[in-house]
Amino acid sequence: MNEEPRSPWMYVGLGCGGCALVIGVMVVVSVVGGVRLARKIERDMENPVARAEQAKRLLGTEELPEGYHAVVSVSLPLVFETVILADRPGVADHELSTETEKLFVYVELIRGSGKWRQDASGKADPEEVLAEQGIRMEGPSEEIGRGEIALEGATVDYVSERGTLFLQGHRFEGLTTFLMVHCEGSKKLRVGLWSHGDPEVPDAEQERDHSGTCADPAELEAFLGPFDLCR
Repeated sequence: MNEEPRSPWMYVGLGCGGCALVIGVMVVVSVVGGVRLARKIERDMENPVARAEQAKRLLGTEELPEGYHAVVSVSLPLVFETVILADRPGVADHELSTETEKLFVYVELIRGSGKWRQDASGKADPEEVLAEQGIRMEGPSEEIGRGEIALEGATVDYVSERGTLFLQGHRFEGLTTFLMVHCEGSKKLRVGLWSHGDPEVPDAEQERDHSGTCADPAELEAFLGPFDLCR
């Protein structure tokens, strides 16, 4: 039986507001014997320029999306890599600002459990993976749509929902699109999400227009297009 990987958020202290991100990373890195790496990670996390540069490297892009800041960017060799981008700079202890309205999370795990690969419809279920990492929808949610996007070198399954996203001790109301990235020949598990506020409805009888949001397939493709997630 394959042992399931531990949650990377347990290591970096996400999912519990006020936890010490640096301490969590230092503990894990010291366990695998990387004191120098631990010091470098600590320096990089405290330096917004270094944090942004590493986020670009992990996402395989020359520039971060316009208006986004690298709140978290951590790479532990042979364990996991993760990036959190937000439309507001992070605050103390690398927490998200309470004013955050747009959020992008990307996680790579070296190995994953086969049960995570698909849901009842046979499509990838990244929401289940992220829930085990401490990122989840709270309460009832409404599915907006699902599908598949073909990027250069990657295929992305997505599911868009309306509801309450819980992350790092904060709750975000609105739209969240969960992502499962497939890279040919790779055994890494790549998952993520993109979250927006919900568009307003001028008239109670009028349907919401999701164009230009994370629930818009064209917008999703444009947002992910500059990334080389199968680098």
